Amino acid sequence: MDRLVKKIRVVSIIVLCLFFNKIYGQLNTDNYNSLINTVPKEKVFLTTNTNMFLAGEALYYKLYCLIKAQNILSHISKIAYVELIGKSDNILFEHKLKLVNGIVNGDFFIPASTKTGHYKLIAYTKWTLNNSQNSFFEKDIYVINPYILNEEASNNKLGQANDIKIGVKETNILAQKDSYDRFRISTDSEVYKSRSKVLLEIESLLEGQNHGNYSISVRKIDSVDILNVGDNFRGAREGIDNKLMALPEIRGEIVSGKIKPLKSGLTVSDKIVALTIPGKDYVYKNVSTNKLGEFHFNLYEAYNNDKIIIQVVDEHKEDYEIDLNIEFIKPDGLNFYNLALEKNISNWLLDKSIQNQIESAYYHSKQDSIVSPKSNEIFYGRPSVEYLLDDYKRFPTIKETFVEVIEEAALRGNSDEQYRFVAYDYEEARSNAFNHLRPLVLFDGVQIQNNLDIVHYESSKIKKIDVVRGIYFNGPSVYNGIIDIKTNNGDFDIVTKAYLKHFDFRLPQRSKIYFNPKYESKSLDKIPDYRTQLLWMPNITIDSNLKEISFYTSDVEGAFEISIEGYNTNGNYIKLKKIIEVKNN
Repeated sequence: MDRLVKKIRVVSIIVLCLFFNKIYGQLNTDNYNSLINTVPKEKVFLTTNTNMFLAGEALYYKLYCLIKAQNILSHISKIAYVELIGKSDNILFEHKLKLVNGIVNGDFFIPASTKTGHYKLIAYTKWTLNNSQNSFFEKDIYVINPYILNEEASNNKLGQANDIKIGVKETNILAQKDSYDRFRISTDSEVYKSRSKVLLEIESLLEGQNHGNYSISVRKIDSVDILNVGDNFRGAREGIDNKLMALPEIRGEIVSGKIKPLKSGLTVSDKIVALTIPGKDYVYKNVSTNKLGEFHFNLYEAYNNDKIIIQVVDEHKEDYEIDLNIEFIKPDGLNFYNLALEKNISNWLLDKSIQNQIESAYYHSKQDSIVSPKSNEIFYGRPSVEYLLDDYKRFPTIKETFVEVIEEAALRGNSDEQYRFVAYDYEEARSNAFNHLRPLVLFDGVQIQNNLDIVHYESSKIKKIDVVRGIYFNGPSVYNGIIDIKTNNGDFDIVTKAYLKHFDFRLPQRSKIYFNPKYESKSLDKIPDYRTQLLWMPNITIDSNLKEISFYTSDVEGAFEISIEGYNTNGNYIKLKKIIEVKNN
């Protein structure tokens, strides 16, 4: 198994080498076929805390990206995509997630505006889109909104062949047997009172063979269920209709698009395109286009801005149009069916609605903790010199600041049309080989092509100016130094120019530590607890023969299912459950 993992990593390195040899920039059928034949195929598997929700509840999911042939976690793709889609392309959410060693998790709070109905949870990576089969993972999700029921959810729709009916199920929940597969799960009791501590032990029956990554969900077993599901499809579905040449996102997110000339006589090949995600922790990159005018950025840095700026770096920069490829792709042929609610669920619906409303009222006391992303290191490393302008006398504009304060760079010229920045490199002063090159001028991470855009900017808004001396290679470009101007707010507030194309860009989902109350403390005693989801731990690594976990029951009585599922290191999917009861009498 270790040998296989090493082989996959070696293949990833090969692909990286191809990447740096511009196979991505010059993508064609031969290169594409080489990627398909070299890189192992992936598939995506996704688990959720349940498949039936009321508006006002949270959908939790865990995603596994696997090497298709062996079912082991994939180290190829670094980005996964998850969407919840309803009829008529009604998109409830589109999540972009950063994979870590082939796994990631997310969640979505189903808002009160969501209509009762049948939805599809879709998951994929860009690399799985190339599969002729299993390009998407698909799971059916059912949402009930007691406040805005659809006409199609009323009883007069019952009886159609493809109706999905929800009603009371005729089973003895507590009589269900616990399931064990390679593990034994046990609790310190079978029956608990409200707000009691539950001690859960997970014991491997096959020692190290069960080591792997799992999710744990503890949720109340509902008295209603989906009684029939018509002929709707579940699991992995076929490939998309139109053949894509989708690149594997092996280092990070790929942002791609195409430039088009607006005037005749302009070429699209070998043009420099620059991307910026502006801000205090900005991201800057540039690439060259292929012969079709296509460009591909490899975005592996963390970012916290949902806007990006892309520009063609060229004398005729205003004469190019930029089309950005869409981030999310919806599979064709999704089948949606009517959701019919039987009358006998009315009491259950009322109880669940009350519980959800109480929990919503105390939401601020039970919030999850969001894990802040790591800060990026600036792409050029440490500057040669840093000017914090608060340490100097403030002059009115950037122009005067470069004249009076900045020694390692200057603003040359005596008119608006002639102003140009230079960065001095005293070591190279004796050579004129690079004297014709200009410095890279950045303003909050945005490359400035027209110096007049910033020379009269108020220096009171500038926090600092960094200067990098010497010849600097960045992507396909060579610069004689870097001048990096950063404002106090890092918000790039200069006047928008026609050549700066602004695009909306979805942020990756942030990691969370999910709320889990500790009733040893008295701080929660007076806060009602009507949780029906007692525990959601999506990322449990089992690397020993015994794992111990604890959680607390709520004020809700009834039967609760402890569900553990995931993949071990040998690629075996494991799912097991245990039922406990919460009862005060």
